[in-house]
Amino acid sequence: MIQRIQSVYLGLAAVALTGMLSTGVVFGSGPYTLWGTLTSAVLAILAAVGAIFMYSVRHKQRMVVVMAQLCTLLAAVILCGTLYLDDELYVHTHAGLEWDRLLTVTLPLCAYVLLILARRAITRDIKLVRSIDRLR
Repeated sequence: MIQRIQSVYLGLAAVALTGMLSTGVVFGSGPYTLWGTLTSAVLAILAAVGAIFMYSVRHKQRMVVVMAQLCTLLAAVILCGTLYLDDELYVHTHAGLEWDRLLTVTLPLCAYVLLILARRAITRDIKLVRSIDRLR
């Protein structure tokens, strides 16, 4: 009953990070971008999916979501930093928008926002359970 919206947020964050990896921009960059972004994004995906099934232990679930947030932020910083240093951080050319680059840059940020929303929902559930226990 309590585990509801945070599962949706965590699932959407995992889908967003998977979408970031599937655009191919990460694999076309240098080796440091590939391994750094790939490792931190996969850790964030696994943490987000694993947190969905940790609904009975909400404190650990919140801790895993914070770890997923840090991994997502690390992936975004490594990706954007390396693309900036290689002068490949452009999303608009004379031919139009580079949609794959735009998605690659914005999807980790969307995943980070979704993880923030999931953490807030988990914290709200922790407070709700604590207040119900006080009433008993």
